[in-house]
Amino acid sequence: MRAAVAGPDGSLQHLNSDQRQAEMLKTNASLEKNCS
Repeated sequence: MRAAVAGPDGSLQHLNSDQRQAEMLKTNASLEKNCS
């Protein structure tokens, strides 16, 4: 799972760290709870 985010220079950077993945999963889970 790779997340593309805008870097400081405006270009897209691919982040592939386990910590980032865990944070994204938490965020997605809480967003789904709020929407349901």
